[in-house]
Amino acid sequence: MDLSMSVNSVTISVEGMTCSSCVWTIEQQIGKLNGVHHIKIIINYIFLKFKNI
Repeated sequence: MDLSMSVNSVTISVEGMTCSSCVWTIEQQIGKLNGVHHIKIIINYIFLKFKNI
């Protein structure tokens, strides 16, 4: 098994996001990061899947 290709998940609690514009902006910026496989934000939580690189 090649660990450099494994997919990890993380949930991050975030304070201060109060509108859909905040959610969209963060999804767009984090989605551009190298290795990010999937991102979903629900107001105060970020659910992120990424590949180890």
